[in-house]
Amino acid sequence: MPLDVLPQISTSDFTQAGVDLSELIDGYFYGSIIAFVLLGINIVQAWIYYNTNTDKLPLKLLVGALILVDFATTCLHAQILHHYLVEQYGNIIILSFIPVSLVVEYFLMLITVLAVEYFFAFRVWQLQKFHWAVPALILLCSTGGAGCGIASAIGQAQDNQIASLDLRKQKFEVGWNYSLSALSDIITTIALSWSFFSSKTGIRRTDTLLKKLLQYTVTRGLFVSLMQTALVITFLVNPVKLWWTPFHLSMGKIYVLTMVAMLNTRKNLHTKATVGIITDSEMGIQSEPTTGDATAEYEQHEMVFPKKQKSIQKVVLAPFKRGGNLEDGNIDMGKKFSSHNGICITQERLPPQVI
Repeated sequence: MPLDVLPQISTSDFTQAGVDLSELIDGYFYGSIIAFVLLGINIVQAWIYYNTNTDKLPLKLLVGALILVDFATTCLHAQILHHYLVEQYGNIIILSFIPVSLVVEYFLMLITVLAVEYFFAFRVWQLQKFHWAVPALILLCSTGGAGCGIASAIGQAQDNQIASLDLRKQKFEVGWNYSLSALSDIITTIALSWSFFSSKTGIRRTDTLLKKLLQYTVTRGLFVSLMQTALVITFLVNPVKLWWTPFHLSMGKIYVLTMVAMLNTRKNLHTKATVGIITDSEMGIQSEPTTGDATAEYEQHEMVFPKKQKSIQKVVLAPFKRGGNLEDGNIDMGKKFSSHNGICITQERLPPQVI
């Protein structure tokens, strides 16, 4: 466009020229950049998930829905930046109001966090290691936190001034929203960690996998709980400064990322666990005395599978009953083994499917 066609604007039209907006917009601006990066990571994790996992349709739909909601919230982040920095460029007053798109983004984030917390509560229930009250408590905390968040979002829609965030009602609702969500994550982490710990079998390889799952679970729980805590602290200290927005904009994405990433670790763990041959050197076997001279012993024998299947050497066997003896020679898996009293094949078990 030729320069002489541009509208002539005098410097007097810029009534707020030279005003530094960094104190007002920096938190949201840099928080949006982090959110954009996290969206890219989540898309990569989702691509890996759909190409390497064979989960049932409900779980696939859940992952897909979470990625779509994550994408929608990122679009809202971009729209809010456009609203403040492009559409209302030069309008300092507009920075003191909360746009509707930010309220919608808050609502979608609450749905994301609630869905992930429900998912892990269901996994805790599946383990059957605790009374049903434990997963019920997780659901109660997560639902209560989401309820407080919805109340806060409704209040922001009714009074869209940034200054309203400093009101006692808003601080109460936002504080309880993230505090109850953090409590739900802490309970989930403790429950899953104890389930992994109590599932140890004494088999070195299986216990190693359980240890890795325990590490993943604790890391995930600490990460999201620290995020929630940091958000609560920064919000309650000074909500008008918007220091809390980087944590807020990343919250839903962190929940999606940790969930899908943990789902993707299963294939690697399964690959390490499904080994064809297991020897006693990998088992860390020790005789366990019971009553009298009876002991639990592990022996190695050749197992012959019927119907033209190749024999497997050094398959580990363990007696059902302490002091049980294994017959010499090969065992026909089709007939003799099925009727053998007190003998079973002891192979390494995969860790519990809680992720």
